[in-house]
Amino acid sequence: MAPLLLKHKLMRDVAFQVLDMYYKPRLGKVTIGVIWWNIGDCHEPYSTNIVDDISVPPEWLNDVYEYS
Repeated sequence: MAPLLLKHKLMRDVAFQVLDMYYKPRLGKVTIGVIWWNIGDCHEPYSTNIVDDISVPPEWLNDVYEYS
C-alpha cells in the first residue's frame, strides 16, 4: 500500500507524509512531523528520508490536499 502523500498549494516538487500532528494552543500553531517526498512528472515519487517538524498556523492546513 502506497503512503498517503499530502501537498500544500505552494509546493511544486515536494510532498509530505504525516508522522504525527499536534496543536500548540499557546502559540496558535500546529506542529506536524513529516517525511519529505520528491515528486515530479518524469519519475515516481520517492522518499528523501528527511524527517522534519514543521510548525504552521492552523489555517495553512486549508490549502493542503492529497497528492495523487
